[in-house]
Amino acid sequence: GARIGLHLWKGFFLWIGAAHARLVGATTLTGESTSMTLLPASAFLRFHVALGFLRPYAGVGYTYLGFLETSSLGETRGWVGSVAYEAGLELRLHRHLLVDIGARYDELRVAPTGFEIDLGGLQGGAALLISF
Repeated sequence: GARIGLHLWKGFFLWIGAAHARLVGATTLTGESTSMTLLPASAFLRFHVALGFLRPYAGVGYTYLGFLETSSLGETRGWVGSVAYEAGLELRLHRHLLVDIGARYDELRVAPTGFEIDLGGLQGGAALLISF
């Protein structure tokens, strides 16, 4: 995935991002081969506190997720959107280079075949940021 951020005002940033993920596995009940493609797009309002070379942050946003599951039983596809939360820490390595270590929680639930599936949840990661 990729993200782009814009400084709005005194520690407030707007972040917009998109990603692509494809998972291959087996269905829960029958064990048949299945694949899931996820296409999330997100927008976040993030607040940073500058503490020297450290910048802790917290944010709230919205994620819009497209999904496609393909198996021998058929295809299920759709779109869902929901609120998301994030928190983390940016470490400034250089004037234009930062490392972002954070966690995010998305509340994404769908019921395309009558029973609810949770496509959200907690995720963590690290990213290299280039500032200009």
